[in-house]
Amino acid sequence: MTVDDHTRLNLHRRLESVLGPEEANTLMAHLPPVTWHEVATKRDIDALAAATKRDLDAHAVATKRDLDAHAVATKRNLDAHAVATKRNLDALAATTKRDIDALAATTKRDIDTLAVTTKRDIDGLGAELRSELQVATLTMRAEFVEASSRQIKWLVTFAAAWSTLLVTAVRILP
Repeated sequence: MTVDDHTRLNLHRRLESVLGPEEANTLMAHLPPVTWHEVATKRDIDALAAATKRDLDAHAVATKRDLDAHAVATKRNLDAHAVATKRNLDALAATTKRDIDALAATTKRDIDTLAVTTKRDIDGLGAELRSELQVATLTMRAEFVEASSRQIKWLVTFAAAWSTLLVTAVRILP
């Protein structure tokens, strides 16, 4: 016999009339909502648990296999990137060394050129200074000779005047 909602409702009404509403509700609450062939047994639950464990174990194995494959691929990619990075760094180091060597050579040439130019400029300034010193020395000598001549003339004139004064004073004095 198949139990449907209509049959359950009829049973509930009959139980209410015989037992009363509260007892009828309590008894109906203990009956399964479906037919007995739809109720799971312990064997059904154990079988479902075993199937679930098998599924989980299979997924675990597949996941581990995928992770291992990804780990290998990632290591391979990292190794390839490491090799490429080292190659790039070696190339940059070589280029940088060439650039530094070229700049060092250019800087040395510039310093040597500046040293020659500076020496030439200093030599030119030295010659110009010597020339100016010679002119200044000659000018000072000429000025010194002229000043000395004036002083000597003044001294001679003063000595002559003083001599004349003394001679006159000696003549006047008896």
